[in-house]
Order: sequence, then structure tokens, then C-alpha cells
Amino acid sequence: MVGLKAAIDWLTSFGREAVAAYETALLEYAQEALAAVPGLGVLGSAPGRIAVLTFTLAGVDPADIARRLDQEGIAVRAGHHCAQPALRAYGLEAAARASLALYNTAEEVDRLVAALLRLRRDA
Repeated sequence: MVGLKAAIDWLTSFGREAVAAYETALLEYAQEALAAVPGLGVLGSAPGRIAVLTFTLAGVDPADIARRLDQEGIAVRAGHHCAQPALRAYGLEAAARASLALYNTAEEVDRLVAALLRLRRDA
């Protein structure tokens, strides 16, 4: 309970608007940075979206993306994300997903992009 209270206090100290603005700015930064990765496709472009990027990398299985990024200390999810109908609309069965939040930084986005560029080069 003590840890949970400390986490809630930390999060609420920023205010909802500040958190939303930070995550939106980080999402925009990530979208621009990821555009430099050849063969990377980001799914969806809804206005007002939350800071979650679901993506594919041409010729690389999403599970392999997650495994390789994990080896570099970068956590993403891979699979159907309980969104099979949406993925099928894109002609996919699985994808990778990076979720950004208040505790993430632009430097971490840069590490993700660099790791995906290495993966692309090695694929």
C-alpha cells in the first residue's frame, strides 16, 4: 500500500493535463523518429490517440521484434493485443506495440529507433 500510495502521489503531482500534453508530445516525437526506419509501418492514425504505437517491420515476425528489442533492454509487446478484428482489417494476425507514458523519455524513443534500424539491417 505504501508503494501504491507513493506512485499515485507522484502521478497526481503532475496534473492530468500536463501528463496528457507530455505523452502527446512524446507520441509525436516517436512517430517522426520511427518514420526513419525502412519497412516500419505504424497502424492507425486516429486524432487524439493515446501514446501507443502498434507497428510492423516488413519481413520480421512481431515476436522476433519483441525478442530482439528485449535483448537490448527495450520492452514492447507482440501478438494480437486482444484486437484480432482490427489487426485482420490491416491484413495481419500480429503486430508489435510500444506504449509510451510519463516515465518514458525522448532518449528512450531514440534507443527504440536505433534498435529497430539495427534489426532492419540484420534482417
